[in-house]
Amino acid sequence: MAAANPGLFTLPTLTINNLFGVPILTNNSGTATRRTYVDDQASMYQAAEARLSATHGLDGRACVMRFICELRKHPIHEWTVIGQLVTLLFTPREDGRGKLKEYMEAQEVGDEDHPESCYDSYGLQCPVSVFNYFKSLEEEEEQEEEEEEEEEEEEEEEEEEKEEEEASHRY
Repeated sequence: MAAANPGLFTLPTLTINNLFGVPILTNNSGTATRRTYVDDQASMYQAAEARLSATHGLDGRACVMRFICELRKHPIHEWTVIGQLVTLLFTPREDGRGKLKEYMEAQEVGDEDHPESCYDSYGLQCPVSVFNYFKSLEEEEEQEEEEEEEEEEEEEEEEEEKEEEEASHRY
């Protein structure tokens, strides 16, 4: 019998995309390959950049960089569990290979004292800020709270007037 050619029957590499379009790599046997957290972050950032560019016509890279910068300037990790998760995902880590160097630089810009540093660095390429949306939500919540307080005050005043009226009719 002739010896089999070892390169003739190799299993294909399988790439599976998850919900975010980030590839989950597998080896030739179909089992997931080991990736670092930094590899996953880089893939996630690239997927977000591609999505922003394709769906909104924005400079996806600049928008992700602006978000990382603004996230550092306006921390949301104390708001909710979702805020903690978003902060974890969009806080680039150093890996010694410099894979996330540009993202780390965006984070450093967010650490600067100048309040407009993120806009100055990324605003021309990406005019959209997610934090403007959060600010508008905060303003809406504040307005709703003020309206509720005014309604409560009006109700209290009406109750006091009724009590005074009832008291004056008794005497």
